[in-house]
Amino acid sequence: MIAYALILVGLALLGLAVRFALDHKRAWEARALLFVVLTPPGVGIAAFGVLNAWVSAVVPPEPVHYTVANGIRYDRKVMDTPVPRVWHVVKVDLRTPGLQVLVTPGDPSRLLPVNAKTPSDFAREVQADMVINGDVFEPKHSFDPFAPPPTPGDALRPLGFAASKGVPYGKPPTAGVTSPTLFFAENNVANIGTPSGTAYNAISGDCIFLTGGKLSSEAGCALPGKVIARSGAGLDRDRQTLILVVVDGQQATRSLGATLEDFAKLMADEGADTAIELDSGSSSALAGRRAQGGVGLLSGPVTGGVPGLEKPVANHLAIIGEQRLTTAY
Repeated sequence: MIAYALILVGLALLGLAVRFALDHKRAWEARALLFVVLTPPGVGIAAFGVLNAWVSAVVPPEPVHYTVANGIRYDRKVMDTPVPRVWHVVKVDLRTPGLQVLVTPGDPSRLLPVNAKTPSDFAREVQADMVINGDVFEPKHSFDPFAPPPTPGDALRPLGFAASKGVPYGKPPTAGVTSPTLFFAENNVANIGTPSGTAYNAISGDCIFLTGGKLSSEAGCALPGKVIARSGAGLDRDRQTLILVVVDGQQATRSLGATLEDFAKLMADEGADTAIELDSGSSSALAGRRAQGGVGLLSGPVTGGVPGLEKPVANHLAIIGEQRLTTAY
């Protein structure tokens, strides 16, 4: 309804602009001035309404299930009640021989150590099977799906700790303090909050929101009560299965998103015992190997008001399997 109201307001302004332009009872200077003043907002409001209507009219996809590679499984799940929701689940057996975990490399000597890339671009660059967006970053960060995104290549800095192949960057973790960071040792042994030995790969989020399979403190979590797109990374109780979940959002008839409580339940239902929330809102995205072949976007983000457009982000978590299968199960 809001989208159509915006379209009507925009068209009304454009109608007034034309009416004033053709009103020969007024001086031509006044007609020109009114036309110039009314036309840009009319076009802008109408276009914004059309864009909102397009976002709201996106049709939900069908559920999809397939095994991407040894130890890597992907599910796209869809529900329409009580609210429309689409979410994407990747389960990774960290014990799988030949499996690699990789976080976006950064340059610790730079104030802004990484350059903006979309998850799809990073997946193609490193030939990954699955890639999820990483930490909240600065500058140019926004949860707003209609905000202008960073330009690919822009220098960015994740707000939390990160490490790639033993090279750390970002804010170092505080000794003795549990941080919203997912740590991996070189042999893929994983832990959330504190590293198990040396952090070979690490990626952070804004909070640990799931502990013991239940919603934990919301302190530091982004917009906990708001229904938005969200990304999370979790581990099962034995810390042998990595569970990545992305909930699409900001699309009224496809997927509204999830509150933090909704998200915690989704993660727990998928088997996560502990989980961090990665960057959410317009940054949330999952890319990877499709069942029909090729690497591309798997989730449905909204960036700059455009459905299906990925946002370039600071860092990413990539999963690379040794043997690719892409067979349905």
